[in-house]
Parts: sequence; structure tokens; C-alpha cells
Amino acid sequence: MKILFVAMLTSLSFVALAQERIQGISPCVDSVVNASMTHTIHSPVKFKIIGKKIIFVNTNLRDTFDQENIFTWLNAIEQDSIKAYQLKDAQYKCFILSSKIKQATGLGSNFTSWLIIIPKVNEIYEFESLSQNPKLIFLNTNNKRLSFVKITYGDFFFWKRDWNNVDYQIEFYEIDNRVIKLIRSINTWCLDK
Repeated sequence: MKILFVAMLTSLSFVALAQERIQGISPCVDSVVNASMTHTIHSPVKFKIIGKKIIFVNTNLRDTFDQENIFTWLNAIEQDSIKAYQLKDAQYKCFILSSKIKQATGLGSNFTSWLIIIPKVNEIYEFESLSQNPKLIFLNTNNKRLSFVKITYGDFFFWKRDWNNVDYQIEFYEIDNRVIKLIRSINTWCLDK
């Protein structure tokens, strides 16, 4: 049943895969994010951009961030497409921003730029992924570390552009004491070969 479902979704998405700009994300990439889902709650938050500053307005405290790398990120993305979320539990709080990349062309137009802001330690992390799903950033239930999944095209697809064999590089990261650690990396195709 599962193979039939994946085959059906793949055949329906073939038309979209036949273009450089893929509309949305393929079902198999989102399934990776859904498989790594935890009980982390991603609460949408309202924000304002004033000059170089991002102000989150519907949080308990009015959080304001105006670091240079936020300004750099704001200049590299489409500000009209920004989405903001807050991750929070008893010990941890962070903000997540996502947006389309400004003036991206070709395969780059399929990526989403992500910004993670951790107010307690005044740290900011940025990465790009094929997934637009905020659940790719989560609190690991085993060790309470902030984790994220970065999904990009695999080398085979990047060099061959074979739309019938799209492979993905999936990397699992944790942020531990202000250091990003690669935990695991796999290269996979949508369907078993």
C-alpha cells in the first residue's frame, strides 16, 4: 500500500519535476521532516521589521534583535514571504524565521532560507533547505538540544539533472554549547532502487 501511495504521488508530481523551478516540495522530502517530528510546538508569532531590527510583538516580552547577520539575512531574502515561529518549553526559547531567497533562479528557487535566533545566549544560526516545513527545527526529546534537518539535492541529481532520479542529501544537526554538530548524513532517493 505504501509503495502504491508513493508511486501515485511521484507520478502526479512528475510534471512539476520536469521544470527547473519545482512548485512546492516533493512528498518524499516532506516525509523526512514528518518522520523526525517531535512534540515541539511551533507557535506563529507576529513581527515587525524596522530598519535593521526584527521585533517580535506577540511574545511575553517584546523581543528585539538587531545584529549585523540578521540585517545580512534580511537583504538576501524576500521580506514579503517571511514566516516567524517561536519554539518554547520550560527551559528553552528560540525564534525561527523562514523566507524565499531573493532573486533565486534555477534550482536555487526551490530552497527556503532559515534563521534560528536563540535569545538566551544571543546566538543566530542560518541554513537553507528544500523544505518549507518549520518542523524541520525541533527540540530533541532525548537531550533537549535544538536540532534541525537540512535537505538539499544530492550530488547525482545536481550534476546529472536527471528528473527521473532525484536524490536528496539529508543532514541532521544539533546545536550544542553554541556549536553546530552534524549528527548524521544520508543520501537517498524518493523510491527504492
